[in-house]
Amino acid sequence: MENYGSGLSFARCCAYDKERIKMAFQGKLLSGESENGFEYADAPREECEAFILSAYDNAVYQATEAFASGRAIEKVMKNHNFVMPFIEYIAAMEFERKRDYENGEYKYESDLEMEDADEEV
Repeated sequence: MENYGSGLSFARCCAYDKERIKMAFQGKLLSGESENGFEYADAPREECEAFILSAYDNAVYQATEAFASGRAIEKVMKNHNFVMPFIEYIAAMEFERKRDYENGEYKYESDLEMEDADEEV
């Protein structure tokens, strides 16, 4: 995620990495950026594979950091006898999930397939 500068959401960085991974599958790596977006150039297979694994490793790192953060908050809350109504937590999680999904920063492959199907109709 550090490749893109500050101020970008995790979802936006993942969307950028996904685009770059798709291009790496085609044998192309990021070579620059213009007002039209990323620019790519042919690259050796080994470099493409290394980028794909690096992007995956970074996503796993970010996810494990987030999970550790959640566990730490839960532990601190327990140590201070803080009790949160479970239904309130579920409602807040659903709100956050929906907000993240609706902002459209990251498109899941199933979403893209549905968009393609809608265009074919």
